[in-house]
Amino acid sequence: MEKARLQLGSEEVTLQSPAELQLNNLVVHDVELLVEDGRMMLTIDNLFNSSVDIAGPVRELDIQYGLYAGGTGSLDLPYLAEASSPFRGCLHLVTFNGLDVLSPLSSDGSSKIFHRVQEGCSTQFSAEPEDPFGFPGPHSYIAFPTWEAREEATIEFVITTSITQAPLIYHAGLENDFFYLEISNGRLRGFVEKGNGIIVLHNNVFISDEQQHYVKVYTDIHKFEILIDYYASSTSNRGINNYLDLQGNLFIGGMNEKALQRLREHHLSFTSVWTMTNNSFVGCLEDLRINLQRRSLQDAVITKDITPGCGKQDHYWDYDEVYEQDEAPTSPPPDVWSGAPGLVVEPCRPDNSFPPAFANISKLLHISPLIVSEGGMTYLEWKHAQPTVDLSLANIRHSQILFSITNDPRHGQLELDIPGSRNRKKFTLLDIVNRKVRYVHDGSEGPMDQLMLEVTVTAQQGVPECLRQGQIYLLPIMINPINDPPQVIFPHGNHMTILKHTRKHLTTDILQVLDDDTSCDDLEFQLHGGQQMEEGYVEYDFHPGVPIEEFSCRDLEAGNIVYVHQSGTNLQLTLQVSDGTVPSPIATLSILAVDPDIHLRNNTGLSVPQGGAARITTANLSVETNAVKQRVTILYVLTEPLKFGEVQKQGSMGGEWKKVESFHQQDLEQGRIQYFSTDPEHRLEDVVEKLRFEVQVGQKVLQNNTFLIKIERATIKMRTMVPLQMKNKRHRNITSKELEAMLEDPNSAPLPFHYVIIQAPKKGNLELLGNRLTEGFGFTQDDLQRNHLSYSATIRNSQQAEDTFQFQVRAGEQHSPLYTYTISIGGDPDAPALTNVLLTVPEGGQAVISKDHLFVQSMNSMDYLYEVIEGPAHGRLAWAAHQPPTHALSPLHSQVAHEEIPPQDIVYLVRRPPASGFLAMLQHGQDSNEQPSLDPIQSFTQEDINNDRVLYLHSKPEEKRDRFVVDITASSADPLEGVVVSLVVLPIAVPLDVRNITVPGGGSVTLSTGILNIPNTYYRALGVEFKVLEPPRFGTLLNSERPEDGGLHTFTWSEVEQPTLPTTLLSQGGWKEPKGGLQPSEALGGWGGPWGLLSPSESSALGMEGLRMVGLPYTPGMHQPTRRA
Repeated sequence: MEKARLQLGSEEVTLQSPAELQLNNLVVHDVELLVEDGRMMLTIDNLFNSSVDIAGPVRELDIQYGLYAGGTGSLDLPYLAEASSPFRGCLHLVTFNGLDVLSPLSSDGSSKIFHRVQEGCSTQFSAEPEDPFGFPGPHSYIAFPTWEAREEATIEFVITTSITQAPLIYHAGLENDFFYLEISNGRLRGFVEKGNGIIVLHNNVFISDEQQHYVKVYTDIHKFEILIDYYASSTSNRGINNYLDLQGNLFIGGMNEKALQRLREHHLSFTSVWTMTNNSFVGCLEDLRINLQRRSLQDAVITKDITPGCGKQDHYWDYDEVYEQDEAPTSPPPDVWSGAPGLVVEPCRPDNSFPPAFANISKLLHISPLIVSEGGMTYLEWKHAQPTVDLSLANIRHSQILFSITNDPRHGQLELDIPGSRNRKKFTLLDIVNRKVRYVHDGSEGPMDQLMLEVTVTAQQGVPECLRQGQIYLLPIMINPINDPPQVIFPHGNHMTILKHTRKHLTTDILQVLDDDTSCDDLEFQLHGGQQMEEGYVEYDFHPGVPIEEFSCRDLEAGNIVYVHQSGTNLQLTLQVSDGTVPSPIATLSILAVDPDIHLRNNTGLSVPQGGAARITTANLSVETNAVKQRVTILYVLTEPLKFGEVQKQGSMGGEWKKVESFHQQDLEQGRIQYFSTDPEHRLEDVVEKLRFEVQVGQKVLQNNTFLIKIERATIKMRTMVPLQMKNKRHRNITSKELEAMLEDPNSAPLPFHYVIIQAPKKGNLELLGNRLTEGFGFTQDDLQRNHLSYSATIRNSQQAEDTFQFQVRAGEQHSPLYTYTISIGGDPDAPALTNVLLTVPEGGQAVISKDHLFVQSMNSMDYLYEVIEGPAHGRLAWAAHQPPTHALSPLHSQVAHEEIPPQDIVYLVRRPPASGFLAMLQHGQDSNEQPSLDPIQSFTQEDINNDRVLYLHSKPEEKRDRFVVDITASSADPLEGVVVSLVVLPIAVPLDVRNITVPGGGSVTLSTGILNIPNTYYRALGVEFKVLEPPRFGTLLNSERPEDGGLHTFTWSEVEQPTLPTTLLSQGGWKEPKGGLQPSEALGGWGGPWGLLSPSESSALGMEGLRMVGLPYTPGMHQPTRRA
């Protein structure tokens, strides 16, 4: 809004533009202010006019102090007290009574003063809202309106810089309140004053590495937090005055002189050299958000030396050293500060009075950086402070050039081997030449340090006055880093709380690593002390049940590391981190396991129309626990069958809804649980479904809970619903003779009925005018009357079969129950019927496959040929002895064409879960790239088993056997109760026992089970094959029945086991057996498959360098990985 004020002595006339007119929209506007004939008129863009009368006689305007455009400068007059902030923008043309105000030259010869005005319009005003802020320095800053931080406030941004000392955020407040954030030694340090003393907070993440870092600052009445790349440090800032009351502007990157003076008034011990000289941040800020609102250059109140975008500034290095100054100077620094190495005050200005030796001198010394190793020592030498004049011609001795230390180095100490130097803190150029001055670094991180030196010439004659008065020099000290060991840190203390028998993610809020020398990509954590598996272990989140002993820093940051509690209350996790070269000291995390405390938070119940569905969310049903910063798995298990519907869970990525008997709270949070009303009965009043359930957290169970679901009765019912009889036809119409709906009230006005398919038929297709109907589509009563709806069978059965589809009828806001329509499909005499019954074979034995096990026939034929396309994995097919073959066998394949009970209708209910593991369902998303999920289950179907979706996950490595009990039910068969499923846990590798071999010179020995033995009967039955990776050097491995075949490269377990196929190790004469023998080895470890490895150390008595071989389970067409010893 534009506003004009005209001061007329004791009176004032004001005029302003219309409120709806926006001028701060970065669009060029024309503004004209005219005062004449007793009126003041304001015109904007030649469209918006406003005016006001000037009371009293016409008076001539008197301009006493000049014409100011864009601001009032330093002018201090009473009527300017309420003046707005200086103009920020572009003035393309300013004329006053026809005179060009902005022209540098005045036609009338009057003077013009331009203060911080640049020619042309800055790119700031054409910047996009997403453009970053560039701070080229050394006095760059940007100011925004007041930051509202009284109760809760945040500032977020992404920072890129190499500066190690700089201001970042400053905001003054009422009385002594203020907020200040700075970069100190390459790390962030924050200060908050709320009326009860200054709170100081450090964050140890190094940000001055020219890499992008996400920063979030948060403060409320209880807490002050600085978060960098999700590494957080926080402290309480609760005080007598809990509120942070700020006023004025929010300064970012630096500040103006007025704000700087306010900061100095706090008399802070942290005030550093940049504060005295008002140098600013140099670098880039992106994605700035203040109280969650994104801010750009368009929102700024003041900007100074700010550029849109963040291109690399060529002169960033110029300011590196100025930020390395001592934070508590012993004496005031000079007024002029260039920041470059060398002279930092006004140089000498030669004139005719200078002696000839100093004719062209501006500074006495040429300064070069001092270079030292981290934690090391180096001498200050002539090359570091080299005179620019010939001292002999100037008649100056080395001892007459005096150095005084004005500011001590911050990261080290200057040691002088000179008597009395500790108090004087002075030395001469002669001391430098004699190596009496050395710098010792303190070992801290950071690339730079520096010295402030005042240099004077003590000669009384023949020396310019500027050299006798002294010059101040900056001596940069460059630190060559060394590889320091990383450190394990616990941001909130070395203790963690976990609920018993649950999993907890080890996040960076619990565990961090600090290493300025190494990136997170190269850091690895190792667990020590031998994990007590019975107490707990660490695993990857994406590989549950498999303990690990090491993990990467990146996995920790990504949230992939989980601690699993097994037993006990007071536990420990001992670990260290390594950068590949140097390990950290060992650190211990104390773990307190507490019993879960479970209670219902929400249990509001639900209302659903009959035949409809409604989602159950955490607003309806949720549970709270006593978990501390732990996202625990909360499992809801239904304990009683439902009467009027079912609970369903949606597959990932919007997949299919399926009936479940259990679900997790996370499913409720994601909206993946619904109640589906399946009651087909026409009822006269609403009914209530009582969903009985229990809640499990770890091994703690909250029992006897009820969730009430009100089912609003349906008002549409079926007048006619006659099953469709296909008989021997493949296609038939469904008409109003089979399906017809009606309203409950026969006197109601007729409405158009729409039938919605809830579940499509499985053994055929429902078609509308030839187009297949699937779930969600439908048809009308009119379609039924016009014979537009039909059913086509897609299966062939020798016996009569039945198909169904489910539908609901809707008319406006009225609805019907869920109905199931039955379709009877006649038998096809030419369709084959399959008998497929499990064949039981004793271990190592055989059994005849009869027609009672496998048989195909139709009513018209029994002449079928069986083609084997994949043979058995643990045995072989052979003709029975009493029935010789008539033709060759190939791998067996059969396909079920019909079953009396569909596999999806056979349900397994877990009565007693396994004790050493758990059952889970493998859920696949619709996206093939999505990782499948594992969900614990209490029930599953035969279809789930057939599709390999039901898994048993072993979680107790010390247990080798397990069992669980199930009840098996089907709608058309008697249930099987108390079925015990026993499990034997097999080792992941082929166990192999190897014993010594002693072979006489020139003799032989047979490899038998006494030498090579597989103690596990399961692996013996697989048909293990041994591959010789490296044959013996002083003998030959032969098949004694076929010695002419030469040295063996492979042999099988059956050849070792059966004496009819002996395998012999034949020794050549002349070789002497080495001392020592082969001890029986333990079971050999494998990689990802059941196989064993015989290594050189395990086979030393096989002579020389041993016999290297690999044992592989033999499967035709399969290739297992091999591994050389």
